[in-house]
Amino acid sequence: MATSTTSTNALPSFIADPKSIEQKTGRQIAWDLVDDSYIDADTGKKRLKAGTVVSEFQTGDEAGKVAEYGAVDAAQSPDETATPLGILISEANEDAPAEALTGYGILVGGVLYDNLLPDAAGGPPKTIGSTKKNALATAGCTFKWEVYADSRAD
Repeated sequence: MATSTTSTNALPSFIADPKSIEQKTGRQIAWDLVDDSYIDADTGKKRLKAGTVVSEFQTGDEAGKVAEYGAVDAAQSPDETATPLGILISEANEDAPAEALTGYGILVGGVLYDNLLPDAAGGPPKTIGSTKKNALATAGCTFKWEVYADSRAD
């Protein structure tokens, strides 16, 4: 008797409408430029969570690679920051080259739950803030922001 298996890739919970998302081709992470605050206590390696706003470096050794928004390439100059690019679609782990052989996916548009992104703070409701939202919009990203709320317990 023949059998078949169906699999579905899971999308992160911060994506409100899966059919709305727009992506760029994969990017490698500039791990040397990722801040030490992203070190995972369990592994001792840096980890960027899915939903992290990332920027792309335009010049130098790290050209075309990404790091968290606001990262600085001090080797080029103390104020050489990267250009905002989008939002990391999946978790990225340092020293895990098989995770992203073609690069980590970058979201550049779609309907997202702002308050479910890992950098969301403040509130209620939580938000990634106008600075990051404006930087993403200036970069050409076309996100629509929603607030996730679950009222089933009410």
